[in-house]
Amino acid sequence: MSGTGEVVAGHPVLHRFARWLWAAVLRSTGALLWAERSLRAENAVVVLMLHRVLDNDTFRKTCSLPGMLVRKPTFERLAAYLTKRFTVVALTKEARAEAIGKLRMALTFDDGWADNRHVALPIAAKYGLPLTVFICPAVAGSIFPFWPEKLVAVLRASEDRPPLSEVEEAIAALKNRKPAQRDQWLAALERSVGRVETVLEDRVLSSEEIREMSAAGVQLGSHTQTHALLTMMEPQLAQAEITASKQAIEHMLGARCEAFSYPNGDWSPEIRRMVEEAGYRIACTTDHGAWTAASDPLAIPRANICEENLTGPWGGFSPALFGYTTYWKAWRAERRKRRSQRSRTSGSPKKAPVAA
Repeated sequence: MSGTGEVVAGHPVLHRFARWLWAAVLRSTGALLWAERSLRAENAVVVLMLHRVLDNDTFRKTCSLPGMLVRKPTFERLAAYLTKRFTVVALTKEARAEAIGKLRMALTFDDGWADNRHVALPIAAKYGLPLTVFICPAVAGSIFPFWPEKLVAVLRASEDRPPLSEVEEAIAALKNRKPAQRDQWLAALERSVGRVETVLEDRVLSSEEIREMSAAGVQLGSHTQTHALLTMMEPQLAQAEITASKQAIEHMLGARCEAFSYPNGDWSPEIRRMVEEAGYRIACTTDHGAWTAASDPLAIPRANICEENLTGPWGGFSPALFGYTTYWKAWRAERRKRRSQRSRTSGSPKKAPVAA
């Protein structure tokens, strides 16, 4: 079965229930356990990508999209489950190389939201979970530092408030525009609306909060200076975003910055080369898969984690749905990669024998 979305297209509640039911079937039949054991046998690490952990009040108010959000109680249940069921490791080359009995996972946060410090970190510290947080130093301490939240706020203030699906479509379309064109369009839309309400909770970490997290043992990595979509920029500007952010973080913390995360997961061989030349040792994508010995350390795959793919139809934490979202999909992706590699190898022309 390839998935459940096509069966209930256009019905998000039914889609969510069907996905949870499919995950429960995979768990009850032992398929999830098989995927877990297979990845463990490969000494793989499943890297989790989160963005924000919010209390219930902020969860209702935020302008961030649902795919970025986890409720505080859900994150606490996730942390407890990870501690009991898996081994959570730091996002380093050295940690990946260690052989451990349980399947290993790593926790990463993109964007550097202030709630990473005030909500997620205390829970992670309680359970002894190492974190990596990717920040954009040029916008440290800003409210609405990224244009998608600003767009949501503007649309909320408009007379014709579009449904979430249309907002998500608009954001996806704008990601394909040049930054200057996108900013001009958004500025014109904001002028047409008038007053836009600011959500104070939609703030990223200040420099002081970043230093506090570093002192608490959190690894701080770069997410570029301003969350620039690197593949949409002129090469010299992309290089500046990659290099300047590393320098800014190292100056701020007095320590080396060796981890990078591609904004929006957008990367290319040329962008990867820039990241390597800047001196980063590891870099994360949003591609599906697991981090194995065969993986490119500058193109580490991750599994996106949000409230919707952690909780079942009745709102409680669902181990089955978590397993489906993370290590089941990672195992499937790794299996597809191996099949593709075998296909390319078997399809290549054989060399003619060399005459004696």
